[in-house]
Amino acid sequence: MKRKIPRSERKAIREQFNLVRTEEKAEENASLSDINAPNEWKEAKREAKKDRRRQIQEAGRDLEAIASEDMADEIEKIKKQYFFSEGDMVEYKRNSRIVMEGEDDKDQRQIGLVIDTEDYVHERYGSGKPKLVSKCVKVIVLVGSVVEEWSSKNVRICE
Repeated sequence: MKRKIPRSERKAIREQFNLVRTEEKAEENASLSDINAPNEWKEAKREAKKDRRRQIQEAGRDLEAIASEDMADEIEKIKKQYFFSEGDMVEYKRNSRIVMEGEDDKDQRQIGLVIDTEDYVHERYGSGKPKLVSKCVKVIVLVGSVVEEWSSKNVRICE
């Protein structure tokens, strides 16, 4: 996962790159007036091109170094995520079953209010920060006057 580099640092890098480019052009113009033989001119042009490539590669490495310093190598990755929030009305999903004559299917329906959600941490870094996380795996729901904990894969939002 790449992180953005602050605008001020990007601007400074661009300015340095432009300065190098203008210096190269000035040197190239000065050196071209001094060179008489065509082979020397080609060799000078080739060297200038190689130098420019090296500078661009070095600038890229510097850019990566700056980005890696900001990231601190401890990024939280989300493995799975459910989208429930506090205050949602949810319904507990059950497998559909055959309703016998005389039974009420409405009595089986459980509806509740989401009070809180819990995440599950699969892996942690050595420092204790979460490395791989599943978001909203469990939902704490108020059903009537009872607080229950439901698995998110068995819950759907009421419409």
